[in-house]
Amino acid sequence: MWSFSLGRLIGAMHRSNSRQSRYAGPRSGLNSGYLFYYVRHGDLLLASDDGEAHLLPGDMALFRPCPMAEFRSLSGQIDMMAFFLPHKLVKRLSPDGEIAICHKFPQSSGLVACVSSLLETVMQRHKDLTIEEISFLQTVLSDAMVQLGVNHHTRPDFGLSSAQGEMLRALQAIAMCRLEDPELAPAAIAREAGISTRTLHRLFHASGVTFRSWLKDRRLERCRIEITDPTRGDRTIASVALRWGFNDLTTFNRNFRERYGVSPTMARSAPMQE
Repeated sequence: MWSFSLGRLIGAMHRSNSRQSRYAGPRSGLNSGYLFYYVRHGDLLLASDDGEAHLLPGDMALFRPCPMAEFRSLSGQIDMMAFFLPHKLVKRLSPDGEIAICHKFPQSSGLVACVSSLLETVMQRHKDLTIEEISFLQTVLSDAMVQLGVNHHTRPDFGLSSAQGEMLRALQAIAMCRLEDPELAPAAIAREAGISTRTLHRLFHASGVTFRSWLKDRRLERCRIEITDPTRGDRTIASVALRWGFNDLTTFNRNFRERYGVSPTMARSAPMQE
């Protein structure tokens, strides 16, 4: 784990390759604030007195420190960012205190996608920023993090019922286990889940994203992790793309740049910091 700051916005990066489960109560200075989590890779279970949230790659959540707060890496691997948001900031943006706590903000949300792209870019370029730019970005990011909680309080699960949300997560879990299969099709996933293909598409559409778009983003995420891993530098970008279901390198390069703002080659030249 290593810490960093963007002005007064304090954050930390945590990576682990082993399965872990730990409990953490409020520490001095955190009682008057919230923690914001962004999962880049792996999956994370957050549980507290406020509820439970299972975060997949690209998902985010606001968490309130409490005496019995559990953090569990379900996949055995985790790569995530965490930020501290002071209570006065949250109060300024949500005076009535109506904000979603321990509630997943899914990567299918447009605002979540924008925030994640900005976070990734800030992590890559924060050393190039001026003091004025840092001050501006800390305000933009912290306000956006709180706004996610405000928005999702008023429209939880994007209109999905509890049962539909559980089914969608089950479908996503099945697909995540088969990302390397170039022939992965929604019909096979629906059949394994015991529902119709039409129902599968309806569930993804209700969550704000098509199945095809969701699958592409998950595969791009796997490619990004592997391309930027310095221990896997012997693998060509083409072989990584092919492994995760991209048969056309031109299309892969275009999709990667659209998703992360840089080409795969540029991403490899600036590897993930440890």
